[in-house]
Amino acid sequence: MVQTYHDGSFKLTTYMTPIYRTDTGFISEWRFDNITSGSGLDSQHSNHLIGSGSPVQVTGWKLASGVQFDGVDDAFFIHPINASGIDPLKPGFDTVLDGTYTQWGLFVNLWCDDFSKEQVICSRWNEVSNDKLFQVCLTPTSGIVVRWRQDGGSILSVIYGIDNLIPSGQWFNFAFGRSGRDNSQSIFYVLVNNKLVVIQTDSISSVASTASGIFCLGAANIGNGPSGFFKGKMENVYWFNSRGFDLSEYEYWASG
Repeated sequence: MVQTYHDGSFKLTTYMTPIYRTDTGFISEWRFDNITSGSGLDSQHSNHLIGSGSPVQVTGWKLASGVQFDGVDDAFFIHPINASGIDPLKPGFDTVLDGTYTQWGLFVNLWCDDFSKEQVICSRWNEVSNDKLFQVCLTPTSGIVVRWRQDGGSILSVIYGIDNLIPSGQWFNFAFGRSGRDNSQSIFYVLVNNKLVVIQTDSISSVASTASGIFCLGAANIGNGPSGFFKGKMENVYWFNSRGFDLSEYEYWASG
């Protein structure tokens, strides 16, 4: 495994022009500026999130409002995911752009209240067997853990310690992306306040395109023994498929 760290104006990808709302790779936008009735509305398509626990509306950063997670039982999820276009292990995202394979990316503005335990930003789980999973977590050392399991195999993880990069008790920009062909080496990209971490991993194979499961923000496996509840705030969450992004583009989306 190779890990590299860059900061400044390094571009996450160089092959994408700026995207707009008509881009077919722009799948969902959950602004979290209006969670009336406990739902996270998707203002791009119809992947509306179901609220779990009792998340509350709070003052936002780039937006007027965001949502507060209590770290106990608050989360938002989609179930089933097979029709949503949102699945970190689902094939069909394996698109060639200038010779590079790109699969998906997540943008979100975050505020973390607590680094005393590992906390999940986003996850994907089978609702019963847990044999297929993918999750992106913050660690107690202000680092990142990416964890996955395929077809009942062992749980694999990549840990990157980026101490002091992820702030506590204040808003920050966060993005995560995965690129790579199915059954081959993958590269994970983590962007925090314009600081970029590139993590090269072993191969990851995708699950069947008809796979069901749960996609969740703020927890792991909300349908079967949930854990890793996020304590803090979120706003302005975006999901993209089959494309990359660069820093100038990220600033546009992060601004709300």
